[in-house]
Amino acid sequence: MEVICQTSIREWLVEGTRGIAFPERKRSCDFCRCSFIRPWATNSPDCRYWLCERIENGAVVVKRCLNEAGLFQSFGDICDDDGEGHAWVSVFKESKKSNEAFSPLKADTIIVFCKLQEPNFIDPSYLGYHLVPKQMQCSALVAQVRDMARMPFKTKFKAELERENQMAIDITREQSSLHEFGVHSGSCLTLALLQNKEKNASRVVRLAPRAVQQGDMDGDACDAGKGSLISQFRRLQEVVGEVLEHFLKKLSVVEH
Repeated sequence: MEVICQTSIREWLVEGTRGIAFPERKRSCDFCRCSFIRPWATNSPDCRYWLCERIENGAVVVKRCLNEAGLFQSFGDICDDDGEGHAWVSVFKESKKSNEAFSPLKADTIIVFCKLQEPNFIDPSYLGYHLVPKQMQCSALVAQVRDMARMPFKTKFKAELERENQMAIDITREQSSLHEFGVHSGSCLTLALLQNKEKNASRVVRLAPRAVQQGDMDGDACDAGKGSLISQFRRLQEVVGEVLEHFLKKLSVVEH
């Protein structure tokens, strides 16, 4: 079994930019084909598991919530063969705080994963995910993700929807529904900040996003970022260097 979680997504985004998972599956645990799904999925009241179908380039299609699996449904009913004689099940782990409740699910609920792409940084940041109805307008989802990223009101950006084997599509002002625009459960939406071209705008400040969904303080969230510690340190060095350069330029002007 492969378990995709907040930590693994952040680890992948240090190396890649598209999708939410490494191209090669990583084994998290093993199960017998005859093992029942629901007892495993409902073992922890603070976790919910979603069955995922793997696509190329680290993308996934989220199929359904395994916590609602049939009473006698087994892992043998949902696994797929990798072509090398190995049976796999890929799941996304949704977590929450112990004092919170999971968002209720409806027949048209889909999961959209959200990222933030900032100027001067190659790798995007993982913001979290949204559970939304597929009839929601694209622009409404963009507004929610903007709030998730804690963007200042006048920040210029564009919202890009990742497409399988295609260029990302700008949906910043798209008024059609997510379903009409082809957004599926498991799609990735990236907010790309536009470069500030104003004079003396060389300093880059990395936004500190918050997770909009549950799980900020759970085990996954506590470990989140460990895998990208090197990347975070590199970003800090870049920001400090640019701030210092900007300060020295100002000081030089004052002295003259």
